[in-house]
Amino acid sequence: MTIQDLCTVDKLNEWTGKNMTTLAPGTIRSYLSSMDLFVEYLLQKGLVTHIERFQRFRESLKIIAKQLKSRANMRRAIVETEEIETMILPVDIQMFLSSKYAQTIKKKIANKSTQVVLSTFYDVRDYMLLRLLQTNVQRPMAVRNITINSIDRARRTDDGGISITVAQHKTQEGGPAVIHVNAKLYGFLKDYIQMLKIIPDYPVAKEQSNFTTFPKSDGIQRVWDHGPVNKTVTATRLRKATPTAVRTLIPASREILARHMTHNPETADRHYALYQHRELAVPVTNMIAAVMEGNQTQLTKIQTAMNSDNQVVHDIMQGNITKSIHWPKDNTDNDSTGTIEYDVPDNIKQ
Repeated sequence: MTIQDLCTVDKLNEWTGKNMTTLAPGTIRSYLSSMDLFVEYLLQKGLVTHIERFQRFRESLKIIAKQLKSRANMRRAIVETEEIETMILPVDIQMFLSSKYAQTIKKKIANKSTQVVLSTFYDVRDYMLLRLLQTNVQRPMAVRNITINSIDRARRTDDGGISITVAQHKTQEGGPAVIHVNAKLYGFLKDYIQMLKIIPDYPVAKEQSNFTTFPKSDGIQRVWDHGPVNKTVTATRLRKATPTAVRTLIPASREILARHMTHNPETADRHYALYQHRELAVPVTNMIAAVMEGNQTQLTKIQTAMNSDNQVVHDIMQGNITKSIHWPKDNTDNDSTGTIEYDVPDNIKQ
């Protein structure tokens, strides 16, 4: 859509209809929102004529976005259901780490050979990316920006590992990300850096990333696929699954997890609540059956459980979770930014 089309509702409708078959409703709504912000910028800067036509165009953007809201919610429900059904579980991580392939990678890391073949480099690099993402659930950019300098400046910890502070990451306005590397993983990291140094012509500048690539899904997925678990793994899926699993066992960890992951606690609340609702489906339906079908023995057991210190049950029954089921407007936990970059013509630039 060109600048000349911005005040043409027919063009807007044509674009929307054309992309309905290829883009998700939520994606189209995101584009429309970005377009609305851009038109607002033009109006505020006085860079357009026919102000009333542009204002009507903005109203059309809002109407179409509103019409797509139910479709977007339905699509989100489908995606969330699939994510819950295929969520990475602690047992999945444990099975991968104990797999024959993972053990082979560890041997490759420890190998002090004077030559490194390309396949070994990719295996070790992608394994390290997966492990750093899995153990810290930080965003990919934070892991990507680990350098030799940041490792040299890292704080040594009592467990024999290090805590690396990374300033540049997606939500750096919320403060630096801290990546803790335990003693075993720190050993792997040092061996990996030594491996890089013996690769001919490999740039090992102290201020450059140690990983040469953004931790894209295909790299860590390739490593993961060699293990026994047939599930999709991405940084975002790990960032949803990990706090869900941790909060299930340690409910009081909500705030401290969010602070470590440099996001708002509400970001993880919806996924956590959906998972808990699914897990509670069995006891809740048993409770209904016990009451309605007059099973006094089962009812007594349920009443005893409800009076126990089961924090998850209390949260659900008291509405402590359902009240916070929402995504923040700036959904900052996606791998992509979800925004549109516009090339503004020279005649309207300042």
